[in-house]
Amino acid sequence: MNDRLHIALGQLVNAAYALNEGQPFTLPEGMEQSDTIYGKDLDGAEHPFGIVATDTVTKEVYVGIRGTDNWLEWITDGEALLVGSTFAPGARCELGFLSLYLTLRLTNGPISSLPAVSGIAGHSLGGPLATMLATANKARELVCFASPKPGNLAFAQVADESVASITLYANVPDVVPHVPLTLPPWESYTHVAPLTVLDSTGSTHGLRAAHDLNTYLKLLGGTQP
Repeated sequence: MNDRLHIALGQLVNAAYALNEGQPFTLPEGMEQSDTIYGKDLDGAEHPFGIVATDTVTKEVYVGIRGTDNWLEWITDGEALLVGSTFAPGARCELGFLSLYLTLRLTNGPISSLPAVSGIAGHSLGGPLATMLATANKARELVCFASPKPGNLAFAQVADESVASITLYANVPDVVPHVPLTLPPWESYTHVAPLTVLDSTGSTHGLRAAHDLNTYLKLLGGTQP
């Protein structure tokens, strides 16, 4: 596990949030933006969801995908129905996450034209999007912060086979990594890898602070939020 790289990828996700909100942002040292990833909300409006960045020395490609940033995306989060996908036979994904993933595009081309990626990161809603993109791209590394469960066991298996390294960070007081919940007799949701646990208990107050990406990055950096 490369904490330094994971923090840099988290900073790239923060830049994606700022881009969507029209705010200035700084990319991790040694990276420059090479493209933007767009996606459509339920009303059909298109927004920036991710930043594609290239290492200025190694030319490796990295992607950061933001999470929920408006009320329509909260509805997307709640569309907890498993539906079939094209990732593999039997691989089923949460309806809202998959529907949004299928709208993703680069500035001047389909998401399938994204070059081979060394690392992809996502926060919250961006976790399932990053997971699907990393699986399709066969990315070398996937890092998710506070990601909900993206799909069923068959999807988890194809993600594990497609991505060389997967790290899923979950803060103890954050409830988001434990949803969607599964009620019998329906098929279970599952994460694509075991959770790597962080703990801000005692240093954050409320669900919002526990879920915040900056809380995760501060914990990962060894400092209290």
